[in-house]
Amino acid sequence: MFRRGLAAILLLGVSGAAVNAADLDTPMTMEPAVVGPRWQGFSFGGYVSGTWSSGQSVSQSWFAPYPGFTSTVPTSFSQGLYGGGAGLQLGYDKQYGQFVTGVMADYGFIGGAKSTTNYSGVTTWPGFGNSAGVRDWINQSETGSYSQQLESLGTARWRIGYAPDNDWLIYADAGLAAGQTLTTSSLQVANGYSFYGSRSGQAVGYTVGGGVQYALGPSMSLGLDALYYNLGNRDNVAVANFVTYARGTNIILPSPQLSSKAEFSGFQLRLTAMYQYDGGASIQGSDPSTDPNTNVPITVGMRAGYSVGQTRMNLYDGSGSAQLSRLTYKNADSFTAEPFFNMDIPNWGLYLTGFLGIGQQPNGTLQDEDFAPYTTPYSSTNSSLQDGQLEYGQVDLGYNVLQTAQYKVGGFLGYTFENDGYNAYGCTQTATNPSCAGGYASSGVSSSTLAISDQYTWNAARLGISGSYTVAGGLTISGDAAWLPYIHLNESNNHWLRMPGDFYAAIPGSGTSSEGFQVAGKVDYRITPGFDVGVGVRYWWMTAKGTVNFADASTSGGSQSANWSSERLQAFLETGYHF
Repeated sequence: MFRRGLAAILLLGVSGAAVNAADLDTPMTMEPAVVGPRWQGFSFGGYVSGTWSSGQSVSQSWFAPYPGFTSTVPTSFSQGLYGGGAGLQLGYDKQYGQFVTGVMADYGFIGGAKSTTNYSGVTTWPGFGNSAGVRDWINQSETGSYSQQLESLGTARWRIGYAPDNDWLIYADAGLAAGQTLTTSSLQVANGYSFYGSRSGQAVGYTVGGGVQYALGPSMSLGLDALYYNLGNRDNVAVANFVTYARGTNIILPSPQLSSKAEFSGFQLRLTAMYQYDGGASIQGSDPSTDPNTNVPITVGMRAGYSVGQTRMNLYDGSGSAQLSRLTYKNADSFTAEPFFNMDIPNWGLYLTGFLGIGQQPNGTLQDEDFAPYTTPYSSTNSSLQDGQLEYGQVDLGYNVLQTAQYKVGGFLGYTFENDGYNAYGCTQTATNPSCAGGYASSGVSSSTLAISDQYTWNAARLGISGSYTVAGGLTISGDAAWLPYIHLNESNNHWLRMPGDFYAAIPGSGTSSEGFQVAGKVDYRITPGFDVGVGVRYWWMTAKGTVNFADASTSGGSQSANWSSERLQAFLETGYHF
């Protein structure tokens, strides 16, 4: 009886409380339920991969503008690459109902992805010799090999997906791909002469693919990712081990060179393991105005940029008084992908920001000028730029002197770098001088022949000011301007058509300066407290003065004075996530 009475009292009490709560229209105090999207937020993890390509095309051609020169070296063949590897990846996704969109960046190493083709042929080259005298090549047998290797692969991808439920995500993606490549070409002639060339470097292209992820819980997931990558073509020049003279004279002629162009494309299958940070982060009944992300302590995101640049090198004699030549790489356009981060420490007024960009430079023109009286008459040739690369980055540590909820003004100290890789093909004379390639080619050079490769590496300190202003409605205008008080440049130049007669190696140059600046500005729009989009522009200008050391590339060379300049104008779009 007592138990039934107590039960009735408790039941009436609970019912009364419910009635009172309903009458007062006040909710009961309960633990809020997590109802946020499963596939949203910052994620990081790793993968193991298998890489394969069954038909990468390789083409070979001779530069040998001599009567009677023939060779049965194969002009084309295909190679396959097969290897395995592992890597790391990170990204951010935003979920809208069952649809997901986001960005992913990754980089991994590949082992075993190397292929070699061996071949044989016959060469005939009448009427030419070397420093030992005239030595005709009549039906000389030759054996050669060509190898290519993909050592690493990284991507920056935008993806869009569909989540049928909280356990599965199916997606497609596309973006930028970059990989470290190595190509080697060699040819041995029966009379003892040989040709050899090896080039390593970063190749940049695109990737498309898709995959599926399965949730093991609120934060962990396993996935299967399939990618097709295309890194474009990589050139290699096999240079002779001898110097060629015109019959009966001491006039040096360009030796034959065996050029090759290899395709790097294929497929990669990855098994991924990812940890999702902030998956299901939204809380039912929470007040967006109290979201701590509103203060934006950390921002990560991705930018897509398009830029046009120019690099110039002026070469003088040893005294620096007479100009000998000038190389101008102009209208070099580039498409880049650029992950970035910003971190604020409001209590101390400090901030840290940085980015890293990489892309192709597929177009442009090289103007190669030689001046009288050292070259008479004046020479000006044009070559087309192809298969170039661009890498750049920046990191700044700053202090906000003025800081409110609406605006910030501060100063910073930082570091920046830029790597420009140029490949110039062919040679067309546009002045009164009748020849190309230092007087070697009187009828021009085919646009399929690699004439000059140039690599510029700029490193500089940054000292500047920055500011931002937030307009009502989620719009923020920001920018910075930096002086470059110390700039250092390293250059490496290959004049392929003048090797080994004039130069037996790359020509190095270096210089320093305190003349340079960088400016940037952008506008961001806050879509949600944790996500925004933006558009911006940048302009960079750098100079250097120093020397080019021909002694490192020629037995009769020495150091000559030089100065360099580089400028680039870029526009970009960005998406950012705050947490």
